[in-house]
Amino acid sequence: MLDYDAWRDPAYVPKLRAYAIDVHNPDLVRCEIDRLQQTGSITWGYDSDTRVSAHISVLDPDFPYPSWIRLVVEAPGYKEEIGTFIVSHVKREEVGEKSYLYSYDLQSVLWSISEDRGGYHYCVGAGVKTQDAAARICDICGKRYKWLPGCRNTSSGSATVYEMGDTFLHILYDLCDKANNRLDCDGHGRITMGAYTEPSKREPDVAIDERDSRSIVIDSELTEDDSTGEAYNRTVVHYKGRPEGSENDVEITALSDFAGGDLSSAVRGYTRAQIHEVNDMSPVTQARANQLLSEYTPEDRDRNIVRDRTIMWIPLKGGNMVRWTDMHGQTSKWLAKTVEGDFASWTMKLTLKKEG
Repeated sequence: MLDYDAWRDPAYVPKLRAYAIDVHNPDLVRCEIDRLQQTGSITWGYDSDTRVSAHISVLDPDFPYPSWIRLVVEAPGYKEEIGTFIVSHVKREEVGEKSYLYSYDLQSVLWSISEDRGGYHYCVGAGVKTQDAAARICDICGKRYKWLPGCRNTSSGSATVYEMGDTFLHILYDLCDKANNRLDCDGHGRITMGAYTEPSKREPDVAIDERDSRSIVIDSELTEDDSTGEAYNRTVVHYKGRPEGSENDVEITALSDFAGGDLSSAVRGYTRAQIHEVNDMSPVTQARANQLLSEYTPEDRDRNIVRDRTIMWIPLKGGNMVRWTDMHGQTSKWLAKTVEGDFASWTMKLTLKKEG
């Protein structure tokens, strides 16, 4: 559990630093960026395809350009690389005689391959391990990578051909989905891959209590959305195809209905069914279809209860799990879907999704 006791102190003020990084080697720091303004923002999005983006401003910059930019947060006893970014857009504004303020829109290493395509089809052969296939993509794109502890390394049952025009980011996501891994990036500018665990099954990373005498919650109003009425109460997995080595087509179906409670058709009076068409199932068995059904069902039953809160800055990112205790003493578990950090006020706006 994250210990953020020091961050409660109003005198504990972090400092933002920025460094120019070699565009091919994230280990090579060219220089620190002078005259960095203590303003701007960073946004971590758990469901965002590119995961993280940022915005900073520099007065009369003189660092080598183009460079990637690494942002580092420092405080007494604390230092963390919060992101290494590509500069996607620059705006220059005159602020005095022969003086200019440059504003930089920054994007993650995943963004850098989101429009990277080869002029050809791309094939991952049968039996190729997930990590080998993903590493090959990263090498083609010239990007560093790191496989996290527990990263699954399954092999494909059959060859997968990606169409001309599919981006390398799309291929990486597909490889991760098939192996039940999660694609992300770290603060050093590396592509990462680790085992995916449903948020509802994860332990909290941080505990926040609104009743604390030194609470970090700084907003006074709660905004919450509840989409329980849109949740699916029937999940179907359907496969139809010809397994490799077979002369006959096979069709397999697995189905699950919500049996009791407020999501059941008997209680709410209607059924919402989500059908998952599976084109590449290995092995092609009823047991595998049932396994996929158990993986898809929790997401389909998601009630999507979301709330927005604002807190003081702590080392929290999108994807962290939060144990939140409200003013009435009720405790629940939430996923930080979006974390918007403000460097000027050192605050964070959280979009939290209820889990469990």
